Amino acid sequence: ESSDDTQKIITRIQKEYPQIVFSTFKEHKGVTAINKNLNEQIKKARGKYITFLSGDDYYVGNSLAKQLRIFKTNENTNENVDVVIGEGLNFSTIKNRYLCKCQEDIIVDMLQQGKMSDIYKYLISNVPRLFIQGFMIKKDLLETIGFFDEDLIADDWVLNIKIFKYLANTNRLAVYLNDIIFRRNILPSSTSHNHKVHLQRIKEVVQKYAPSKYKNNLLKVVYLNYFIIYLKEKKYLKAFELFIKYFSKDLCLKLFFKKLIKSSFVSQYLL
Repeated sequence: ESSDDTQKIITRIQKEYPQIVFSTFKEHKGVTAINKNLNEQIKKARGKYITFLSGDDYYVGNSLAKQLRIFKTNENTNENVDVVIGEGLNFSTIKNRYLCKCQEDIIVDMLQQGKMSDIYKYLISNVPRLFIQGFMIKKDLLETIGFFDEDLIADDWVLNIKIFKYLANTNRLAVYLNDIIFRRNILPSSTSHNHKVHLQRIKEVVQKYAPSKYKNNLLKVVYLNYFIIYLKEKKYLKAFELFIKYFSKDLCLKLFFKKLIKSSFVSQYLL
């Protein structure tokens, strides 16, 4: 249950506007239930457009109006726009300050150039940053691509892959709105801080959606990133276990790790 009375606020708004707001509250069953719940809500939606917002994030200003304006403008010019993607800011609740923009620069550049095929190729060969909190999507597109994948715990990444595969194959477009339209709050309890869950999420997507030619290299990069994360967090035993499992045959990393564990600072944690 939300700690900031989200459910009570939604219930109050629903009573004020019953003709346009409806809600479904369920017991929290963890990350494995997220995609199923999202799909249920999309199917219940009666409007033409869909947006997504987590309970701990919020929209900035009149962001939805800005996205709708782009759709209406493009309808008048007969352009095939199915998605409008706005920018967001990450906010650290621990440090009480903004950190960085949410959407990845390389993807933004490709959006601005209208390169849907290049974005799709990037999504299946990298671990991207493209958050659906910034998306406004035509509902019929979601119906066409089959919504979220309920077999996985990943949400944003898989949906992005499915969307841009469709756009690339149909010569339709996603456009970028260069405005901050949402704030993404980084909480201590966020799953992004749970390395075990996050790593499982990435591995599931790679195994199911990445082409064979990208799989091994992509997983190697992912494991290396977690190796570095564990070192920065001084979780040396976890870093050592990851190294032994995935990099013990890599000569360069092997030499680096030998030097690392010989340092007196690290040795005290490994003994």
